[in-house]
Amino acid sequence: MRRIHQTSTGWRGQEALRMAPTEVDVEHRRLEVSGDRRERRGGSHATIAHAGAIRCAADPATRRDPTKRSAEFLRILLRGRTGFTLVETLVSMAIIGLLLSITIPAIQSARGSARLTECRSHLHELGTALSNYEEQHGALPANFDPRNGFRSALVEILPMLDQAALYETLVKQGISSSYYPDDPAIWKRPVLAALRCPSDQAAAAGTNYRFNQGTTGMDYSDLRVLGPLSYKTSPLAKVTDGLSNTVIMSESLMSPAGPHAFHRADVWYAGLSQSANLSNAELISLCEAAAVNPVPTYPYAGHDWPVSGLGGAEYNHVVTPNSRVTNCRPDSPSLTRGTNHHWGSGIMKASSYHTGGVNVLMLDGAVRFASDTIDLGVWQAISTRAGGETGVQF
Repeated sequence: MRRIHQTSTGWRGQEALRMAPTEVDVEHRRLEVSGDRRERRGGSHATIAHAGAIRCAADPATRRDPTKRSAEFLRILLRGRTGFTLVETLVSMAIIGLLLSITIPAIQSARGSARLTECRSHLHELGTALSNYEEQHGALPANFDPRNGFRSALVEILPMLDQAALYETLVKQGISSSYYPDDPAIWKRPVLAALRCPSDQAAAAGTNYRFNQGTTGMDYSDLRVLGPLSYKTSPLAKVTDGLSNTVIMSESLMSPAGPHAFHRADVWYAGLSQSANLSNAELISLCEAAAVNPVPTYPYAGHDWPVSGLGGAEYNHVVTPNSRVTNCRPDSPSLTRGTNHHWGSGIMKASSYHTGGVNVLMLDGAVRFASDTIDLGVWQAISTRAGGETGVQF
């Protein structure tokens, strides 16, 4: 067997040479130590990063595993940081502000759409109740009948809204309230969710949904310009303009509860010493003048929903929805104090907090949206039951 002789540079010598530091190792160590010193003194990120890269490269474990190498490098890079710089903070705030400016309007729009849908659902429910009443009685309910104390049609359809007990109570006690809070009955009306639009947050018992009175604010001698309801029950056969062309209900804002500054749902008094038979144009001019120099207002619009008339459960189509013309009575408070508020003369417009218009319930049960910009002629055409307007589009 041949013997291999080991010299001074044999196996052990070769191992020692392999373990001896090279010039590259010495330089790497020098930079690493320099980076640690700069890191302790708050040195630059570039030097810390350089030292960290060398340290990661010198570690056999990180050389074998790229993931560990990246994690170790990031740990070393961020080890000397204690917070955000001013620039980073300002950039973060700008990004957050931008996100809020995008998301908040979107959330508000979604909430508005949900309220609009719920409002439409309430009108559908009222339309179903009216249809059931018509099937049982062969006619639409009366809405201005002096024989029953000017009870509104909302009271008549209460049994169809699962409110038979409330119907019996209201019929038994009678419908009577004054314009002024000296009669506490006006503040004791029950709150029914089916009568309230969720967009109107007025904290009062009342209704946002009113019956269409027609196109006139004063002259009721021409039955063709009236709405589908009457002071007595009305068969559908009298609605010659067509059920799909005739509005029976829409929305109107309620006055806030309790004493308050003027609200756009409130009613101005124009101040005439006695009521006169005015045209719509004369009535509008009178109400516009009243808004400049108003007599004290009627601040209970929509509260006393069991009573028919413009003070209770009716509105008219004298002006377009959400018009700048205020709700208005032509007379003065001195003529009406202590009287029942089944008054029918004046302007009570359709109004809502929905964006751009109001919901309307057609006689065929459909709920549609009428824009604030609807043509006045079209708006008045869909309010009449026998005006000769058919196929009106809006």
